[in-house]
Amino acid sequence: HFPAPEEEKKEEEKEGAGAEAGKTATKKVIIEKNKFAVDYGHRNSAKMDRMEVIDSFAKKIAQPAYVVNLGNPDRTVLVEIIRNTCFVSVVTDYQKYLKFNLQRVVERALEEDSD
Repeated sequence: HFPAPEEEKKEEEKEGAGAEAGKTATKKVIIEKNKFAVDYGHRNSAKMDRMEVIDSFAKKIAQPAYVVNLGNPDRTVLVEIIRNTCFVSVVTDYQKYLKFNLQRVVERALEEDSD
């Protein structure tokens, strides 16, 4: 299982004159949910059903502390099956660094420098 999220965002709201007049101030707590995605790949192995593998890993992640977000996840669970061995990693900034493709990261940096 994923560990419980460490970050909590708390926000307090107070009623203006009502709080000063002795009324109880309202307190609102907002807990930001961490976002995750599961990325599956396989090489030299008997093909397994992609969605079955992704769903089995996603079900093991604590809900509702984590929510699925394929576009901009905080953490990505990488699942690679090579021959008959399964490799699993949990990484951050996987999308930001273009799936850890060094050539694409350098190309993007060069494009930004030329602008």
